[in-house]
Amino acid sequence: MDEDYTEAERLAAELLRTTRQARGLTQVDIADDMAHRGFPWSQPTVARVENRQRHLSFSEARALMDILELDEAVAYRRIDPA
Repeated sequence: MDEDYTEAERLAAELLRTTRQARGLTQVDIADDMAHRGFPWSQPTVARVENRQRHLSFSEARALMDILELDEAVAYRRIDPA
């Protein structure tokens, strides 16, 4: 995988973890909200994403931005390795 994509993935995982923690949410909170939105997530799924052991689909990333109340443009700028 191209280094820019690898770095963007690392930054996205970091953004998920740090924003979740800053909002006082647990991995279980995120998993429950994702499941409520129709994604078959559990706490280990959140952990795998945060540890870069699982990739996100575009729809999952959009749902996470909604859950974490992140503006998409701001989030994309934060994961742009350039």
